[in-house]
Amino acid sequence: MLKTANIQYTDVLPVYGFWHPFKTSNLITQFWIDNKMVVPKDVQLVSYDKILVYNEDADSYTAYPADINYSVSTEASTWNINHGLNNTAIFVDVNTNENKKIYPENIKIIDSNNIQIEFKTPVLGYALIKGVGSLTGDVDSDCIVEYNNSDEFTITHTLDTDLYLIHLYDMGFNRIKPRAVERIDNSNIKITLDTVTETYTLIKSITSGDTHDYKLKDYSWFITTFSHDFSTKLMQFYNDEDEVVLTHDVELIDNQRLLINHVDVSKVSMVDSDYQHEQMNVELNPWEIMHNLDSIGVIAQVYDENWKRIEPKNVYPSTGTLQETVVEFDDVQRGRVNISKIGNPGFAFIYDRLDGEHAKLHISSTQDNLSTSEYSFDKQRIWEDEYYIYVEYNIPKNININITEMGIKDLVSVVFLTQCSDLYKPLDFEMNIFYRISKAEIE
Repeated sequence: MLKTANIQYTDVLPVYGFWHPFKTSNLITQFWIDNKMVVPKDVQLVSYDKILVYNEDADSYTAYPADINYSVSTEASTWNINHGLNNTAIFVDVNTNENKKIYPENIKIIDSNNIQIEFKTPVLGYALIKGVGSLTGDVDSDCIVEYNNSDEFTITHTLDTDLYLIHLYDMGFNRIKPRAVERIDNSNIKITLDTVTETYTLIKSITSGDTHDYKLKDYSWFITTFSHDFSTKLMQFYNDEDEVVLTHDVELIDNQRLLINHVDVSKVSMVDSDYQHEQMNVELNPWEIMHNLDSIGVIAQVYDENWKRIEPKNVYPSTGTLQETVVEFDDVQRGRVNISKIGNPGFAFIYDRLDGEHAKLHISSTQDNLSTSEYSFDKQRIWEDEYYIYVEYNIPKNININITEMGIKDLVSVVFLTQCSDLYKPLDFEMNIFYRISKAEIE
């Protein structure tokens, strides 16, 4: 458990996400809720098959690959783009260099090969453009263009689908932002404008095969945003009842944004790792990591070269040293690992030869400093038979320790001491220990 003294513990923010089948991040997208078009708070093309939508209201999407990805090299408030598609019937999306969708002040079709995009402030990014024909002539067979002169109208079409991209242009070929677009059924679309306007409405059908599963994954992705660096943290995930949720489907989008693909996750706890190791130049198996943490017990969280969490086959200490840990995989691997030692190496000593009703338990970091933490427990929880002494005791909360040795001490000296497997106890949990000692081992 990672709820330790330097924890950062916070609720995560729900985000919609979807996988798409196009195997490209050059997608033109539109989003809907209850068949009405919406503009999400934030849209990010995360990878060639995944998009995130930062809007709890959106429930479905339409998307299609662009023909052209035109990137600008310097920030500008006006982009003049020569796309060379020889089309005036075009769909255009604009993204920042961080792959976030943005909405320009205006998109104007200059001619069949040129467009102009205007912004309030200078922007650095790229435009995605899909050409489907001519606004005043022929368009592709899966598209229609319809002229209207009204502030509210219904388009009846023969595309036989409610999956489509839709853009509106005025008579000067400037993109129009409609007040509302509503899918009535597979043949009818209702459009509302702010004022009576002469418009060309351009619609492209998208088949269900193109969009794969066009419904957004309801709360299956989560994101947290902080000012600190996720790449150096050890993390653990919790549901609303503060129960641990085990998942390795975790991905760092960047140092400040984290994705967890698990519907039950609602909180994340984090601590700073003690050591970070990169194995990026050469694929290896295993990784032998010299961390100098002076600890057998470590927590290791491993990521591949694309910052996706992976589960190693095994993590174990190198033979004969407390300074090195071995991370083993099924195959050679590149990536990174964050490592922290588990607690402080410590000793648990029981004073079992005291008069009265209680024995005493000492938790300490060294044999010589037995007064660090002292607790009483019932003497009746120490008993014996012909061959063994039995001890059952409880280590309370507020101690973060990794017990590596246990023993019995009388009022003067240690009468029994043995090494044990690492017993890690975090701060906010109690630990119950049942301990059996052979009488033949006691001095």
